[in-house]
Amino acid sequence: MFERQVRERIEAVLSGEKTPEELTGATSVRCATGLVLGSLEGITTLSENDAWDYLDPANVSRVFTLKEEYRDRLTEWRSRL
Repeated sequence: MFERQVRERIEAVLSGEKTPEELTGATSVRCATGLVLGSLEGITTLSENDAWDYLDPANVSRVFTLKEEYRDRLTEWRSRL
């Protein structure tokens, strides 16, 4: 469920459906989404270190997996910013 929620938010941002500032949900989901996107700005007021600390170990692992999985699309998305 956690991973599905994070994926939905990542997809919404990458497709242009939502901006990072428009994302809602649990703090852990927003932290994970921001960490995958490479910026927490507008998503949460937590620092990057605090965002990593907020996640439980299994979700930290999911974030690393998602960062790798979305790497190419994230690079393309960042180039359009």
